[in-house]
Amino acid sequence: KYGININKILACGGIPKKNPFFMQLLSDVLNMEIVVARSNYSSALASSIYGAYLSGYYKSPLEASKHMGGIEDKKYYPNKERHLKYLKLYNLYDKLYNLRDVQDVMHELKDIQKK
Repeated sequence: KYGININKILACGGIPKKNPFFMQLLSDVLNMEIVVARSNYSSALASSIYGAYLSGYYKSPLEASKHMGGIEDKKYYPNKERHLKYLKLYNLYDKLYNLRDVQDVMHELKDIQKK
């Protein structure tokens, strides 16, 4: 919508490591691949990367992150069928939020529930 092209998401922190259900749900809703950072402490790692760069050990933050960072083998790929269902639900939410075309919303919700 705003001209920003996003190809995949890098998730970091505790939730990506501890809650695979949520990560799959997020991938399905966003219809995007999600990769998980290898480090459990991404903020501390980022500080270390910049520290290594500023100390002169690496020539750039990118070089430092290539050596010190990384992603796990676990990736989440969107399920197209679930994505389409979430998209329908979002469109109904949008109708309700903007108070337009609300007469048939309950019927549409029941139809989605049946499928």
